[in-house]
Amino acid sequence: MSCIKRSIQLAFLATSIYPVSAISATQNIIQVGPEKTYKLPSEAAAIAKEGDVIEIDAAVYSCDAGVKWRASNLTIRGVNGRPHITWKDCSGSIPGGKGIWNTLGYNVTIENIELSYAEVSDHNGAGIRHDGGGNLIIKNSYFHHNENGILVTPITSRYPSVGNNVFITSSEFSYNGYKDGKSHNMYITNTNVFSIINSYSHSVDTGHLIKTIAKNNYIIGNKLSDNTEGKSSYHIDVTGGGPTYISGNLMIQTENSPNYTMIAYAAESREGSRNNPNKKLFVNHNTIINKHPKGQFLKLYDNMSDFQTGVISNNLYYGLSDSNFIIHRNSATKNLLENYNNQVALEEDFENFGLDNYYLTESSAAIDQGQPITNELSSYLAFPTTEFLPGGKIKMRLIDATPDIGAFEYDGAIHETPIISFSADEYSIGYLTDTRLNWEVKNALSCHASGSWEGKIEYNGTINTEKLFRDSQFVITCEGQGGNSTALVNIDVLDSPKVALLPDLSREEIADTQINPYLDRTDPYVSGVNKYWPSNTISTVYVPQNGKVYIAGGGQRSYFGNEIFSFDVSSRSLSLEHERTDIEKLTIFDVGDRNYWDVFNWGNCSGLWTEDNINYVPSSRNLLNSLVYNTTSNSLFVQGGLVGCGSNRETTDGWLYSLDNNNWTLLHDELEEFKGTTTRAIVHDANTDINIITHNQGTYLYDTETKVYKKVGVGLNTPGVNTIVDKENNLAFYIGKGTFRSYSLDGLSMEMDSLKSEGWELVGDLSLVEMERPALTYNTRLNQIVGWNKKDTIYYLEINKEAKTVEILAKPMELLPGSHLLYIEELEGYLHIASSKTNFNLFKEDR
Repeated sequence: MSCIKRSIQLAFLATSIYPVSAISATQNIIQVGPEKTYKLPSEAAAIAKEGDVIEIDAAVYSCDAGVKWRASNLTIRGVNGRPHITWKDCSGSIPGGKGIWNTLGYNVTIENIELSYAEVSDHNGAGIRHDGGGNLIIKNSYFHHNENGILVTPITSRYPSVGNNVFITSSEFSYNGYKDGKSHNMYITNTNVFSIINSYSHSVDTGHLIKTIAKNNYIIGNKLSDNTEGKSSYHIDVTGGGPTYISGNLMIQTENSPNYTMIAYAAESREGSRNNPNKKLFVNHNTIINKHPKGQFLKLYDNMSDFQTGVISNNLYYGLSDSNFIIHRNSATKNLLENYNNQVALEEDFENFGLDNYYLTESSAAIDQGQPITNELSSYLAFPTTEFLPGGKIKMRLIDATPDIGAFEYDGAIHETPIISFSADEYSIGYLTDTRLNWEVKNALSCHASGSWEGKIEYNGTINTEKLFRDSQFVITCEGQGGNSTALVNIDVLDSPKVALLPDLSREEIADTQINPYLDRTDPYVSGVNKYWPSNTISTVYVPQNGKVYIAGGGQRSYFGNEIFSFDVSSRSLSLEHERTDIEKLTIFDVGDRNYWDVFNWGNCSGLWTEDNINYVPSSRNLLNSLVYNTTSNSLFVQGGLVGCGSNRETTDGWLYSLDNNNWTLLHDELEEFKGTTTRAIVHDANTDINIITHNQGTYLYDTETKVYKKVGVGLNTPGVNTIVDKENNLAFYIGKGTFRSYSLDGLSMEMDSLKSEGWELVGDLSLVEMERPALTYNTRLNQIVGWNKKDTIYYLEINKEAKTVEILAKPMELLPGSHLLYIEELEGYLHIASSKTNFNLFKEDR
């Protein structure tokens, strides 16, 4: 390629998809830093005026979030290293509900900034939330562990989308996402042009590496990867279509990806504002590595009658069959898409496949095999002009007369792999002590810490760990031109001396306590009973006043299961308190129905079914943790449940089941305010008889006597969370799937307008917090919350309310899977429920 042609290409890139910002000598500079007049970015934001430059010294700025940058034509850049602005270990949701920084002006450049751990009440918090207009330019920055890395939502009434553009270069996005599939490493809306060049997006948690609804997209010369710990959905989601150029990228899909399609084009273009009618797609000169057994590369969706043209060419791909390379949901696109000169790669085509070094070897069949693109694809983008290079610097692609297939041009060079020397002063240490880590790296362009530490690190250094309270693994991953290298150090940490003082547990099986004999009927409406009454669908509650444990909530999909069982503590016997409702008595039942599915899928899957046009009965539901005991009425309270049919799987009706007369009473029909909620978590305050209902829409107080409810707090993503009341400290705790939150029950009343969450410092074995839906109970003898991992470990929570600290002590127990463990003082131990097919067990405390 001639120098003249190369210059034209670079000019096009610079002016069309990456504008270069400049700082004039006349601009006002505001300096921020620990030793400066303005100590925090928020202080600079409060005084910044149009055209100002904000220089932020390298330091950690904790809990300075919810910052609004209102001025236009701002440049915000890190100096003397990279400043880190983080919401990690800060209390509650970020003020304002947007993110760490909220840019509201016109034309903003952000350079050399690190932003992490954005968290807001609706779980859409961003490192940067851009509601402004014009050009948002992000250079050499790092976004990690936020709910969204960046979220771009310009206010179109103020800034029409035709004038809004987003340009990202030499930046990194990792570990963003809220585990819900709705938050991403980056989410771009309401923009005309979106371009990302020489950037690294990886390891998102359940969302997409890139999600864009921009009208024009340029994704050029990047690395996009699940990485082994990632759980990414799509690598690239071009939601509404539009002219899209995906060129020169290295894309790696691992076996861990929950969504095995790498690129989705126009998946949501039926949704009005998300439809970009000018649908053109060009995917060329990418290197695609698929390690997923079901992996697919490109899926074109079926809602594209307006698809115009496309070229898929000169791509080098590994681990994909021809049938999985391009998936056409609508056969019409096949005739409009040119698919040619894409080549299958073998491991030996790459310098070092095992270390993610995908430069070509001199014997690769991809060398000099690129073909010209004759479609309307711009000649300036026919071949990518850059190659991805870790560390932020842009590497120009050296193209001769005929380019190579894929993202990298063979240059005959030796691309060296990073060499890491990593050690610790001590590998076995005492509980709550530290050790020093030492490392030295060669041939690297970028290094990260992960495992028990995190963030970018220098190539050489020493650091003292925090005081460790469990076995810890420290990992260094470095990237160079020759691929990735990883080194790790494992530190063994002794148990707390307190663990030896905890009681041992011995198991005793309780005879004749199987649930199955009560359920094993032969009528066709309960054929799913053995499958749909396992222990993980039920809720249990112990009522000391009655001396019984009550069990409910086994219905789901193919089983109408509104039975109530009880376990009598004194006699150690199981009883059926309430028979399931006879389906043939329901008004929705037709004589011809002989399939439970006919009945169950009736109507809108409401939680309300009528019997003989008079009596309401609750439908089958998987209650999870939606069953509590109300003291005043001596009743069990049930708020909705997972029914597993239709788009709204959660019912929101409320019921009381009287333990005096064994009757159901309907408190309220479906609540519109609760629609679309995830599984709710309910706790009961015995002092006031108020129920606290928490789900993703909010936290509510509910009085079953007056049937009044009131919203008093933000929502919580509850499917992985269990709840328990700490009677000693009068706190309601929510624990599981990374959540550890509490509400104080002191002064609780229906007149309260807010119920604020408490922040805690956690030490000890945090695996209880990290697991999904841990079993929780309250040990009245020890006055402690006790958790169980549903396998072989029991956890004791030592709570210091004044110091706001919780120490979690882990004690091994016999391996016995299940879902429920309830402490019962009269039995001197824990009642264990595994499934409907096995007897209950008693884990007795050895005192």
